[in-house]
Amino acid sequence: MRETIGGVVVDLSRFYSDLQPLVPLMRKWLDGDESEQLERVKAARTAELQALWEAPDGRWDAINDFMDEFNEGPEPQEAEVLGRFVAVALEAGTELDRRLP
Repeated sequence: MRETIGGVVVDLSRFYSDLQPLVPLMRKWLDGDESEQLERVKAARTAELQALWEAPDGRWDAINDFMDEFNEGPEPQEAEVLGRFVAVALEAGTELDRRLP
């Protein structure tokens, strides 16, 4: 099934089953451009940030395997979107560190 996430057309069936639970979060957090995404992170409630930060936990092997598939050739849009999602999740961790003592 193809749809647009973060302005990029992706085929969701290309994501491994381990990565499928991240798709709703990708839809939510990757809306708009990078600056809008960062503003959304800064404005989010702490509980939302915690959920975003924790989402990749237990999925790092699948994330790395998916990304590694495309080291030898052109990067498909799905890898671009996954990479952007990881960046937003890491930004959520940075924001949590800033907020929490």
